[in-house]
Amino acid sequence: MPVVSEMTLLPFDAAMRCAGALILGWWVVRAARNGELRNPLAGQELVRIGPGPLTVGAVFLLFFTLLVFGVMACRALGVEPQATRIPGSAAWHTDQVVQDGAKLAISLLMAAILIRRAPFPAAAREPRRPLRWLRVGVGGALVVLAVTYLQLNAGQIVWHWLEPEAVPPVHPVLQAIQESAWGRWGAVQLVVSAVVIAPLSEELFFRGMLLGMFWRLGGRAWLAVVLSAIGFGLIHAGQPQAVIPLTTMGLILGYVRMRYRSLPACVLVHALFNARTMLIVLLNPDLAGSNW
Repeated sequence: MPVVSEMTLLPFDAAMRCAGALILGWWVVRAARNGELRNPLAGQELVRIGPGPLTVGAVFLLFFTLLVFGVMACRALGVEPQATRIPGSAAWHTDQVVQDGAKLAISLLMAAILIRRAPFPAAAREPRRPLRWLRVGVGGALVVLAVTYLQLNAGQIVWHWLEPEAVPPVHPVLQAIQESAWGRWGAVQLVVSAVVIAPLSEELFFRGMLLGMFWRLGGRAWLAVVLSAIGFGLIHAGQPQAVIPLTTMGLILGYVRMRYRSLPACVLVHALFNARTMLIVLLNPDLAGSNW
């Protein structure tokens, strides 16, 4: 049963999207006045160092190795592989916990690598501004929300036009929130996973490792941003309607990473974006399949 009605959530969510649109408009005007609109990342003198292809490949391989060991551990505990495919089941939650454990372990490794071989060394950074990452993170999250909302709804219109009878798949996490075998603890686990673990691990990999590798190899800021964004979008291919919006989100996050050289800001953008979705569905589970 909904805790908060749709009519109450609608104005609040619309206000956040409007705020994001205003921030984006302000940025466009500012960039135009400064002559940065054509190429906002032009003129940045950055030293091209960072993780190489072998390092990125090793991290990727290690992550999947941890997942394999996790699956083996689940089977040893009597968890049936077929049961892990049912969102919200006890087996599915167990599998998610295993995946989250692998993500946390690999996140620690990636953080250590990026500290040791940072793509943007201290000599190339701007003066320290302690709260800048917070301001950039909140503003970036509002911009991402506004842009991706428009793209998602436009994509749904095209989808319905091409395939009138087709129904876009609902994300397994949103399905699990509605009917979780773990009850409230299941909801807590899913919120922590979506708001903390996923943003941390994905930003360390895509905006840290992968973007840093492309920057080191090519030396072109936008090429690195675009390639890492495409990879980010494609890993969400299980929800095909979200691939283009999330690729756009990856472009914005890549810009934040290159322009402000702040991974914490990227993590915050990602975390707030996910938190907004989780909060809406927790307050009104009936909205799990909507374009919110």
